[in-house]
Amino acid sequence: MKEIEESLIHVRNIFVDCPKRYGLTNDYLTKINNEIQDIMHVIELGTLDAVARVKMVNELKILRKKRRELKNELEILEIVKEFINQPKPNEKTISKILGSVRSRIELQGKRTYRMRERPDLQHYIK
Repeated sequence: MKEIEESLIHVRNIFVDCPKRYGLTNDYLTKINNEIQDIMHVIELGTLDAVARVKMVNELKILRKKRRELKNELEILEIVKEFINQPKPNEKTISKILGSVRSRIELQGKRTYRMRERPDLQHYIK
């Protein structure tokens, strides 16, 4: 009986909690993007000494890392959202979604950034 209860908790997490989490994560991503824009405008328009510039760049780095974490989470939640929208998932569908989530997580772990316009800066990224 305990197994059935645990299974129902997992089902609730997928069908109830994941959509809520998707909305909250999306809202938080918007907030982070706005903070990034604020800092970029301070760098562009502000009168900053060297210490203040370094502080702004450090804040920007922290926000960009958080932004990447949120975008990675949204990628996974979008796969789950696609699953939830199906009329009646069967074993094949569930296995396919699980495979997609595993593949996405693996790709996220290997993700790198290639400079688009400034290849001379690539050596700064590890």
